[in-house]
Amino acid sequence: MNHTLQVSVGNTTPSNTSATRALQMALAISGILLALMCFAPTSHSTGNAANVQEAMSGEWTAEFKSEKPDEVSMMFYRRTKRGGNNMSNTDIPLAELQGLTRTQAFSTGTPVGFRIVREAGTFAHEGYFREGKGSGQWKLSLNESFISTMRGRGYENLREEQLLAAAMHNLTTKFIEDLKSAGYARPPFDELVAARIFNITPDFIREIAALGYERLPLQELVSARIFRVDAAFAREVQEMGFGRQPLEKLVAMRIHKITPEFIREMRALGYENLSIDKLMALRIHGVTKEFLAEIKTEGFSPISPDDAVQLRIFKVDGDFIRRMKARGFTDLTLDQLVQLRIHGNAK
Repeated sequence: MNHTLQVSVGNTTPSNTSATRALQMALAISGILLALMCFAPTSHSTGNAANVQEAMSGEWTAEFKSEKPDEVSMMFYRRTKRGGNNMSNTDIPLAELQGLTRTQAFSTGTPVGFRIVREAGTFAHEGYFREGKGSGQWKLSLNESFISTMRGRGYENLREEQLLAAAMHNLTTKFIEDLKSAGYARPPFDELVAARIFNITPDFIREIAALGYERLPLQELVSARIFRVDAAFAREVQEMGFGRQPLEKLVAMRIHKITPEFIREMRALGYENLSIDKLMALRIHGVTKEFLAEIKTEGFSPISPDDAVQLRIFKVDGDFIRRMKARGFTDLTLDQLVQLRIHGNAK
């Protein structure tokens, strides 16, 4: 991060657009997650529903995780026609792996064959499992009825990675109808898959709308789901004393972990009635009770939230203050200590 040499204490907190930037970051993160989970290609792929049948195959690996004993974490790999490599992972309930048993999966070693049946198509897997881990080959047979249904809904010439993502994440016509009934008649296909991945259901949409956030773009709903912004969290924010906040502010609070515990800790240190932006500044720059105790030990207490943030930005801590005192810099103000750090007198 770059800073000018002339520092104003009041300019070290986030601006009024910080929550908007946080939402933009959240949307970017959700886009990245979607890309990773939807077979984002490492080289361009131009295949569509008319010519993908021969290309829809690849390799798989799988592993049972102790924290989710009834699910299998699967990674799918595929080489594109242009020589690139695609990969995606998803957790699938063991019950959906038709033909695979837990006994086979945790054997000392056995060949396996199983299927994953989805509306968009059926995955056929062959390979080997040993002690909860497996690998092998997969092939996807697309469901022409699904492709035709999508075409009838206006989704023509779907790319092969889109069809693969639809099958992998179990995009169904019922889910699409549910979104339509909730007011999302024909979103872009990739957003449909994102909504399916992150479980954007009519119930969730109604829950968000009841908070006053109506007709949000699907991508914003995905961000809200990713960062666990729901009715319970909105009520928690109100109980913190902040009232009803815009969605981007709620997302920002989640991103920066502005929790009731953090707020109580800051209030116990004398920082009461702070805005959300100032609390985010304290969190972002690592202002903790331990840091403030260091500064207090060196004779600076109380200090304002803005001063605390500025000290953290320029790495003015207890050790730096002691070293400056040892060099004869006594009775300095906080601003003077910051200027010493800025101008290189910290050596």
